[in-house]
Amino acid sequence: MAFDCAAYAQTCSGVDGYSAYSSCASTVTNNGVNGMACRIQHLALAMKSSEAATLHCPHAAPMAAAPCNTEMLRGFDCAEYVSICSGVAGYSAYSNCASTVTANGANGMACRTEHLTLAVITRSSGGDATHCPHAAETATGPCAAEKLATAGGATTTGAAGATTTAFALPATTTTAGATAAAGATTTTTAGATATAGATTTAGASDVKIVTELTVTYLDYDKVNGNATAKAALITDITDAFLAQHSGYVAADVEVTLSKGSVKAKVAVTPKSGDAAALKASMTSTKDAIAAAVLTVVKTMVAADPTLLEAGKTPADLAVTATAPVETLSPPSTTATPGGDATSGSHQTVCWGLISIITAAFTMSL
Repeated sequence: MAFDCAAYAQTCSGVDGYSAYSSCASTVTNNGVNGMACRIQHLALAMKSSEAATLHCPHAAPMAAAPCNTEMLRGFDCAEYVSICSGVAGYSAYSNCASTVTANGANGMACRTEHLTLAVITRSSGGDATHCPHAAETATGPCAAEKLATAGGATTTGAAGATTTAFALPATTTTAGATAAAGATTTTTAGATATAGATTTAGASDVKIVTELTVTYLDYDKVNGNATAKAALITDITDAFLAQHSGYVAADVEVTLSKGSVKAKVAVTPKSGDAAALKASMTSTKDAIAAAVLTVVKTMVAADPTLLEAGKTPADLAVTATAPVETLSPPSTTATPGGDATSGSHQTVCWGLISIITAAFTMSL
């Protein structure tokens, strides 16, 4: 069983000295079960009681205390970045890669490390052109929010031009007490942060433009149970959309996965006054997106055929997309200080099947 990011935040965020993973899903993807085995064990122990959490949460943290301090998380590989990405158009070298890695560690560069790995895996199909910009020092797409610290604690400027103080890494907060049932759909809003005690009311931002992709003969249960495949698909869906729609960021894209082989509902929050234009844009690209998704998913199952439904081969796969529609979401979650979120929440944080489908959006251009 993979490291449970939501359980870590829920169990350990109230423990003195708590340290958040800057991009927990990317860390899980980068390290897998074996690479986080000690942390997984101690998180399970921490969940038994508040006293156990005080003892074991430090062992499950990004900079883990003993006995998990020897379990080194996979970090950013500077030589691999140069080798894989230097030939990609728009390549930008790190000003001092080794120092950047030292200043940020594995936790502070988890998103970039994940996308460098994806660049390696998908290079033969042109995926390096999608993922290398996300692994750059001034990262784009989903990693733009991963602000790098510098050795001197200076400020850094992200791809969107926003200046932030180094070492103030973004944290993701999940709703305490929420447990996803087996087989339930998974909703992901990239870059979203839930604040305990806050009340969110419906407004213009609740308008969504929604389309649904169906990946026929890809097994939902198998994908949902494979943290690496799930995270890769999630990231790529978001990347693909952002590549085709300038002015949008990861937080604008929400993906819900469900059975039927695999259905990926993509809900996008339009900019003010942009709903009609966004709907038209998503309509004009839906067939090309489906074709591109098919290509990338075939690459994924070629590497891991177990993700297919029984008796099927990569040649059996098909991807279709529905015509986008405009919807109005129900009011968001209302939470009370120290309490659980009320039912009907539209904000279940989980990092899932968005990656490879997102790269497909990019390749469709």
